[in-house]
Amino acid sequence: MDKILLVICNGLSCFIICTILFQFMNERYKKSYSNRTLYIAAEIAMGITAFYINMLNFAILNLLIWFVGVGVTVYFLYYEDADRPIRRITESEVLVLCMSVCETLGVLLLHCFLQIGGILNIDVVMQYCLEVAFSKIVLIFLYYVLINRLIKRTEAACSREQYIIYGIMFFYSLVNMLVIVQNFRDGQKSYLSAVNMGCIVLADLYLLYYVKMAEKKHYENRVQALEQQAKCSMSIIWHRLKNIIRQYGYYMMWISISGLSRICMEQRGIRLANMQRQSEVHWHH
Repeated sequence: MDKILLVICNGLSCFIICTILFQFMNERYKKSYSNRTLYIAAEIAMGITAFYINMLNFAILNLLIWFVGVGVTVYFLYYEDADRPIRRITESEVLVLCMSVCETLGVLLLHCFLQIGGILNIDVVMQYCLEVAFSKIVLIFLYYVLINRLIKRTEAACSREQYIIYGIMFFYSLVNMLVIVQNFRDGQKSYLSAVNMGCIVLADLYLLYYVKMAEKKHYENRVQALEQQAKCSMSIIWHRLKNIIRQYGYYMMWISISGLSRICMEQRGIRLANMQRQSEVHWHH
């Protein structure tokens, strides 16, 4: 049963990391191919490879396989408008490094709680499950709340209410984890509690993801509304401009007719004056 639990923990860890990495690449870069199955297969292949390497329990090799896998994926499967592969690879590798730091912070946070609570002599397998759960909780919240907004080019800042909600969610998850930790005192094993921790991690992952998608949809709807408003404003401006042009045309036509009438009257007066002068000259003769 311990081996099955280790397999589940490693699989959960690789799944969460692959999910975050491919979300980042799909949102930041453009796909080189239109075949959606290719990207799903690439994500599965990276997860399975990292899973088998992770089962060897060799930390340096595990980190190296993530660096290599992410670099190859972002180089061949994605591009930018101004194609800069070195920049893409560097950004993705920095993200992998940030995720490793977040996981380390989660493990340190767990050990601090264990020291404060005086919880000692935890079974090795149960402690590994706790480290995976705490590290992934910290990773998920730091990525969606902080890292993703620092790296993304067009991500809007969180409001105070959003930060409060994220804080409440994080606190609630930690409290649940700490309650579960009590079941592992003095070397006790609780497989259902370990599975419960995995469910909490997955729930936080998808809850934050759907919150992010809802926020993204909200801003897209606002952009569409602003574009529609701009189109209506342009149509109104164009209609008023046509009316002004039409009125200006009528005014110019009236000026032209008035000018022609004045010229005709002046020429008629000149002709009458000439005729009158000629008649007077003729009468004198």
